[in-house]
Amino acid sequence: MPLVIGLTGGIGSGKTAAAEEFARLGATVVDTDAIAHELTSAGGAALPGIRDLFGDAYIDAHGAMDRRKVRERVFAVVKAIAFGAGLALGGAVLSLGF
Repeated sequence: MPLVIGLTGGIGSGKTAAAEEFARLGATVVDTDAIAHELTSAGGAALPGIRDLFGDAYIDAHGAMDRRKVRERVFAVVKAIAFGAGLALGGAVLSLGF
């Protein structure tokens, strides 16, 4: 069975540099960020679902997903969920910085 390694981390954490080094050593690298951009660009396969879920306001003037609007909405929901969970847990989740 092949070894599968997933690279995660924030902006500027070195994911690209690590992926480039793995590729230099002969590993197959799958750039899921590039795949996501392709799926959400104008004509992308994910756009009908995005439009159904969020509405036309979340498609930009070029016909691609409006990444800023979707990011703001999704993180607002995450914060609301974390807030609700924090209330249920006596504030424990809120201390994580949400």
